[in-house]
Amino acid sequence: MSFRVCDYSPLVFEELRLLQGIPNEMFLESFVGPSSEETMTKSNAKSDSYFYKTADERFLIKTIVYPEVCALLSLLKDYYKHLVMYPKSFLVKICGMWRIKDDEREDIWIIVMKNTFPPSFKMEETYDLKGRKAKPGSKLATEGDVKRDNQYSPILFQEEDKLFFISQIQHDVELLRSHKMMDYSLLIGIHTGPLDADSMPSNFLRGDSFRNIQNSNSYTLKYIWINIIDILTVYNTQKKIANLFKTKLFERDSLSTVDSEFYATRFLNFATTSLINSEEDTKLPQQNSTTSSPLPPDLKESPTLLSPPPSLDQLNNEM
Repeated sequence: MSFRVCDYSPLVFEELRLLQGIPNEMFLESFVGPSSEETMTKSNAKSDSYFYKTADERFLIKTIVYPEVCALLSLLKDYYKHLVMYPKSFLVKICGMWRIKDDEREDIWIIVMKNTFPPSFKMEETYDLKGRKAKPGSKLATEGDVKRDNQYSPILFQEEDKLFFISQIQHDVELLRSHKMMDYSLLIGIHTGPLDADSMPSNFLRGDSFRNIQNSNSYTLKYIWINIIDILTVYNTQKKIANLFKTKLFERDSLSTVDSEFYATRFLNFATTSLINSEEDTKLPQQNSTTSSPLPPDLKESPTLLSPPPSLDQLNNEM
């Protein structure tokens, strides 16, 4: 069987990978592994997407549909500018997009994303949050170990991390709002206990986690990984029609299919108020914030990251 592969905006995505500390060699190595390690799973979303995890678990491959392809191409220029300006953005890190075509089947589009959670670390708690209410008479579904909006526990950030979280998520959501995106989620993973740098790839120590102390009685040390995922759904005519019917049946605050302005406002209100524990943390022992923590001595920054990223003018032909 023969097939053709179209690589979308390869230079742009290469620069986006370098911003995350992922040189081409590391990226390619992740796609070479024993077939026994390969797994493909159905997405928890209502779409027909499939996820494929690379053998080293650093990256996820997701099939997407044509409207999402169009959404990403429309977003790409501003997405690149945003990640250059905000290197610690919570937006999911998309590393590439391809179209696969053969003579017998329809086109398949895939994106590759950096895994939100570092390999070899158990997340004791995982949340997929939209900030919406449960519909009357029902509970929001729980998929496996992933908890939903009706099961989250407020996070007690240190003051420095709290201020950064609020500021950064506002910038991130504004980008999505400006492109009329909706139905995105806040994916949160919480690891309890110390981190072993020797078992974690260097690119997972570049400001991807918060160090957090919860429970003022026991001073439990926790690390938190946060990403905004599923960012390619546009509030288009089809979504408007769906919203028209659903608002006749359910309270607007319980719906995911709402206009991008309302979705962004609700999402931010939830993330910056309900999700944050308002308990005073002045009595908690102070820890250095990992939003600006240095790498361990054996995991120094790659020299490729020391030079500034190309300007948009240099990449315009790619977009």
